[in-house]
Amino acid sequence: MAAFTRPTDPVHILVTRRDYRELRQQGIRLREVFFCRAVVGTIKGRVGLRRQKWDDLIVVTNAPPRRRATVLP
Repeated sequence: MAAFTRPTDPVHILVTRRDYRELRQQGIRLREVFFCRAVVGTIKGRVGLRRQKWDDLIVVTNAPPRRRATVLP
């Protein structure tokens, strides 16, 4: 992931919140652009029923934040 986010061209990646935290702990500089809560998988329960596994899906980028335009009077 570090090699993928290193180029000078901006990249956008879809990751889970858990993966995003791990990447940040590894020192990979990514900026959160958008997130939403979603089902990211299922877990087989004890009775044979499947339970939904929820997490945040996040769009992250290596691009610097855009500067806001200054409005002159």
